[in-house]
Amino acid sequence: MQTEIKVRPRASGRAAAAPRERESRTPYVILGMLAMGPGTGYEIRERITGSTGYFWQESYGQIYPALQRLKREGRVRSRPESVGRRASERFEITARGRAALCAWLRRPPTPRPERNELLLKVFFANLEPEAILAHIAAEEIRARAGLDALNALRASLNARFAKAPGLPAWLATVEYGAGALAATADWAAGQARSLRRLLLSRK
Repeated sequence: MQTEIKVRPRASGRAAAAPRERESRTPYVILGMLAMGPGTGYEIRERITGSTGYFWQESYGQIYPALQRLKREGRVRSRPESVGRRASERFEITARGRAALCAWLRRPPTPRPERNELLLKVFFANLEPEAILAHIAAEEIRARAGLDALNALRASLNARFAKAPGLPAWLATVEYGAGALAATADWAAGQARSLRRLLLSRK
């Protein structure tokens, strides 16, 4: 059974080399959310926002086309549903969809190069030291606010889903984010002091 889901880029007007296929993660995010239970497109988006949205976002413009494609491929099925005066569809994952999701989970994640605009600006901090020091201070504030939000999320998950089988995995993603934010806040606090001393002494 073929389980890999790929998106083929649109051909441009020019003659070019044969297009490479680029895999989209959106179908797998949707399948993962539906593995937790059936839902409408709106409910899937809300689940993403309240869970993986802290580290992986999907827009309505990505979700709805992907749902229809998954339906055509037999990876999800749906039944009509009325929400007020608006017609909707409630989707659920199929055995074929679950197989595709599990096959994707078994594959190693694709490494992605780091792109960090703050660090790029810090690299050239000697040209505008005061501005860069302000950026670093703002980053510390953002990181500590984000850490507070994740601490609240951890407490909420423990209270609401104490017996959920997926809770340890969900908390693992929270701990990853909390660790990264705590490290960022500590880095910003320390570097703000040392950079101020070193950069301003060279003016």
